[in-house]
Amino acid sequence: MTTRVLKRQVSVCLGKAELPIGQLTYIKDGAREYSSFAYDNPWLASPDRFEVSPDLPLVEGHLVRRAATKDDSCFHSALADTEPDAWGCRVIARAHARERKKNPSLPALTAFDYLSAVDDFSRVGALRLRDGTGKFLRTAEKGQRAIPPLVELQHMYDVTRAEVLALRLAQRAGIDASHARIVQIGDVAVAVIRRFDRTDDNARIPYLSAASMLQAARNEERAYTEVADIIRAKCARPTEDAQQLWRRLVFNLLITNVDDHLQNLGFLYVGQGRWRLAPAFDLNPFPDKDRESKTWLSEDMGPVTSLSMLMDRADYFGLQPAEALKSLSAVYATVCDWRTVALSPDVGLLETELDDFAPAFEHPEISASRDLLT
Repeated sequence: MTTRVLKRQVSVCLGKAELPIGQLTYIKDGAREYSSFAYDNPWLASPDRFEVSPDLPLVEGHLVRRAATKDDSCFHSALADTEPDAWGCRVIARAHARERKKNPSLPALTAFDYLSAVDDFSRVGALRLRDGTGKFLRTAEKGQRAIPPLVELQHMYDVTRAEVLALRLAQRAGIDASHARIVQIGDVAVAVIRRFDRTDDNARIPYLSAASMLQAARNEERAYTEVADIIRAKCARPTEDAQQLWRRLVFNLLITNVDDHLQNLGFLYVGQGRWRLAPAFDLNPFPDKDRESKTWLSEDMGPVTSLSMLMDRADYFGLQPAEALKSLSAVYATVCDWRTVALSPDVGLLETELDDFAPAFEHPEISASRDLLT
């Protein structure tokens, strides 16, 4: 039996200016899926050129990408960062399953289907995909919308006051964090979080996850010291960003945010081939989880489980002992006031709900922080 080969090709453009930078080709040959990318010559000759992804050096010709494991993407890292997350994939798969019941001849979804299903308006970062007709993937038809307006959000999300609480606390602790607020939609509280990959005039800022920066496989165990190395190599303000990263690690430990995989840490492009640490996002307290980070502190120390570990390695993140204590003091004082912030109108948790969250904020590492600061 002859295997049918499926091929899709789109132009990759950059930002609000829709600047063409290269061509993406996707190929499915039986069960195998892979892609290739080739920069356009004008982009390679441009004084503003930069590597849009660490696995896409500025060279002529096609650069092939195959998934390292079954859990990884067949697209180069910067493009993979724009794919839907696990929740988005489930939504797409369920919608396709419903359509397949009506039309059994519909083919199974491919990796390209998931990539192209992301709405162009909301695709993270500055990369945009344009088909042969000049239409961006995915673009809503005129007079329609692909992103639901605020009044429709009650049909999509659960209460997320805890995430808003964490982001508000992070800002108070001197962490550059996404701005978030609670909007009440009927009986449902919705977290509205401001995007950091857009400017005030809706220009798009190139983005890379820390996983992409490290070229890490999705289930590969990597370390924050490696992220610090990347910061020193590629960031415009390496000392400031490395110290900020350490403060975030302290904050994660003290609020029990253990969903700290490398897709939840990112970088924004600032020009001249340099990057900066993106604002913190997707912070959540987990009162029912052990305080053990998903990402290791270093290859020899393993996951972050205690304040003493972080203090021992503060120098790797550019902090002298006195500076580390000052950073710790700011985070500790903020986290200790979590109940006040939780009950504020900006967050709106009820007094009766606080005990459920208390284990995330009140634990032995808080006591260790107090002992170290006194």
